[in-house]
Amino acid sequence: MVAVGLAWFVQDLTHVTSPLAFALGDFFYVGYFGAGGGFLVMSLFGICGIHDVHEMNALKVLTAAVSIGIPAITFIMARRVEWQFCLQMAVLAGIGGYLAAHYSRRVNQRAMRWAVASIGLLTAGYFFLQNYRHA
Repeated sequence: MVAVGLAWFVQDLTHVTSPLAFALGDFFYVGYFGAGGGFLVMSLFGICGIHDVHEMNALKVLTAAVSIGIPAITFIMARRVEWQFCLQMAVLAGIGGYLAAHYSRRVNQRAMRWAVASIGLLTAGYFFLQNYRHA
């Protein structure tokens, strides 16, 4: 389904192969770890030709909702959710999302792009080092 959507968007399957391979890797990473997945998705959107940071961020939120929502439904069905923490997390996530959307429009897109890339690299490096030390 993702391949069909990307093929329709790009109109040429030869341009879809590489982004699709990166997307599949990113989806598995986000489904397993979750941390830093937004940075990887935004990088993937840049590779696919989307350069407006606000558009990338909106698509990132949609991607995160799907990639985190599917495991969430699985945990709910398995009755493995600690509900007493969910309301607090939902309220704080909503406040953070609203404030980030409000203030991100005031930030220079070039500065935002550098910040996203830097934070993504630092996050990936941190987790790789943590994994390497404990292996």
